[in-house]
Amino acid sequence: MIRPDQVLTGSYVAGNILETINYKQVTIYVEYTKGDETSMQVKVETGNDTTTMYQDTEYTYAGGVDTGVPKVVTYSATGNYRIPLPVTDKYLKVSVQATGGTPTGTAMVDAYLGQD
Repeated sequence: MIRPDQVLTGSYVAGNILETINYKQVTIYVEYTKGDETSMQVKVETGNDTTTMYQDTEYTYAGGVDTGVPKVVTYSATGNYRIPLPVTDKYLKVSVQATGGTPTGTAMVDAYLGQD
């Protein structure tokens, strides 16, 4: 369990850090019950130690320039969601936050570590 079902806050709260070094893939499961907030966001970070973590970045290319934006997954409706990822580092950290409105919704985050 990365994070038990708890009320979201207006800033990122990290769950338990997973050791992923012996695995090839991880699937993150998010169970979200929307409250008075506009949406919730999930941020995934990885690293080779638990002190220095790196957030995934999405890139866009325009006019000969690559622009990087930190990757965040946003959900705006109650539901059960999954985020499949390849394992690239030794550790994985998932943080969640509410955005907009008053945070009253809840989120549970879990993960499955796989070899295939």
